[in-house]
Amino acid sequence: TAFRRFAAAFEKRADEIYQHMINTGGEVSRTVRLDAYAQLATYQHVGGQWNSVGPAPIDGVFLPQGQVPGSGRANGFAVDPRDSTVVYAAISIGGIWKSTDGGQTWASLTDQQVPLIYGGIYVDPKDPDTLYATLGEMDGQLSAQYGFLANGIMRSHDDGKTWQLTGQDTFLGSAVTALVFADDGTVLADQDRGVE
Repeated sequence: TAFRRFAAAFEKRADEIYQHMINTGGEVSRTVRLDAYAQLATYQHVGGQWNSVGPAPIDGVFLPQGQVPGSGRANGFAVDPRDSTVVYAAISIGGIWKSTDGGQTWASLTDQQVPLIYGGIYVDPKDPDTLYATLGEMDGQLSAQYGFLANGIMRSHDDGKTWQLTGQDTFLGSAVTALVFADDGTVLADQDRGVE
């Protein structure tokens, strides 16, 4: 697919850049790293102070070992093309969150959904009220221990107020790693079932 060709080209270019950073033994010299950190410490800080604006840990994340608190890492963000202050976040083991003030405050959209493991969030460019949240994620450690914990794609037609599971037969047990919207309205999905 076009996405796989792009991913292969991107990986090749990243490897070329990385090869310029390492010596012939394949390891980054320890002295180079220390010199880089020392140089970084001399730079003037820009951008002001960072403040946490959430999401914060929530109770009731359902995992195979039971119910645990957590918010997880951010796996994806999407911005409403009509209003840049409306932002959606896909959080691993934390669900889908929405901000209507540019990230100052957040509200969970999926507390009632199981599982809460989301790999990405997408806004339909032709219908921004429609959201797609991909289930599962490409995390080697998580998938090796528990599988991809995925069974389809969640879709909302009302800005995330309600969700329906779709594609459960096609994507059962696989992580949907990306969605692409074709000009004719078709939604294309890339998936990975891991090593079988």
